[in-house]
Amino acid sequence: MKQLGFTPNERRLLFVLLGLFLLGATLKLLHLTHETSPGFSYAAADSEFAHRSALLDSLDALRDSTQGLERQTQLTSSRSKKRLPAPASINLNTATKDELKMLPGVGEVMAQRILDYRTAHKGFRTLEELKSVKGIGTKTFERLRPYLKLH
Repeated sequence: MKQLGFTPNERRLLFVLLGLFLLGATLKLLHLTHETSPGFSYAAADSEFAHRSALLDSLDALRDSTQGLERQTQLTSSRSKKRLPAPASINLNTATKDELKMLPGVGEVMAQRILDYRTAHKGFRTLEELKSVKGIGTKTFERLRPYLKLH
């Protein structure tokens, strides 16, 4: 090693590295010659996970449907407190804010929007024009139509 021009510290380092390499090679050989135990089977754990996930999903769905039912009950009870007008009894061009608020789904803000639109456009020419008011789409309009008239 002296002939290769290594310092004493470099020689020690080379011997240590060579020793570690030989140790690693020996361990690798020993490991290959011994039988390894079969690996962990994930199939059982996977099926248990799938089973528990399905249970959680069904519990979530049950909770969601229960909450939906409670929400529907709250909406129905709050709607039932509101007295609905007679069919075709609200004249869209002459109704007051209080009369408009009697319509299902129309509150303070929506009634004001209807009045503002009516004022800005000098009245409604057709019932369908009500869909031009912000917040009133096809579904809302169909819910309101039975109670409305123009003249």
